[in-house]
Amino acid sequence: MQNIEIEKWLISLDLKIFLESVREAYRIVKDVSSNQEEIVEKLKEMGLRYNHLVFKISEDQIRDLKLLYDDTQMIEKGILEFLREFEDNLVGLYPGEMEFFLTYRAKTNPNLKEKK
Repeated sequence: MQNIEIEKWLISLDLKIFLESVREAYRIVKDVSSNQEEIVEKLKEMGLRYNHLVFKISEDQIRDLKLLYDDTQMIEKGILEFLREFEDNLVGLYPGEMEFFLTYRAKTNPNLKEKK
């Protein structure tokens, strides 16, 4: 089930929009003529696009997992596992984009802890 679900998200418009925002942010960061305000704005947009993608995926997964589990902890665990698998796929398919994004995320969310 998850492979089909992951494939669905790998071809989604939400993912395409996120990847476009990553590429644009990368271009702006590397452009020496860009000003700091423009860079910050593009990086924020990239983060917001990712958050939107994760929100949409989570909504979709909640609907599916509610059919399988009554326990909210199991639903949360299922969503986190799905997101980890999805992100692993993204790293494999889009290594440059994801390296840039994950570096940004690590710098802006130093206290971000993965739930297991």
